[in-house]
Amino acid sequence: DLAALAARLLRPPPTLDLTHVTPIRYTMAEAMSAVERRIEDFGRAASFRDLVADCDERIQVVVRFLALLELYRDGRVELDQGETFGEIHVTWQS
Repeated sequence: DLAALAARLLRPPPTLDLTHVTPIRYTMAEAMSAVERRIEDFGRAASFRDLVADCDERIQVVVRFLALLELYRDGRVELDQGETFGEIHVTWQS
């Protein structure tokens, strides 16, 4: 019984099929650069909607939002949202 239990516990886990998951082909560095370029195009202040208007895929919007949070954490942008679920306004600080 002990050998059977050990065999069950030490057996490699089943292979996980990830073919349905789309690989992310957009890096945080690319997103941060894109935000910098776009915000400069708008005169150092823009809405989040403006900053993602050129995104082709939903994952790009998500990664750009995460890039904005990184830039905010680094003190490079200021974020303002007047109301819950309202437009996010971004101002370049550096």
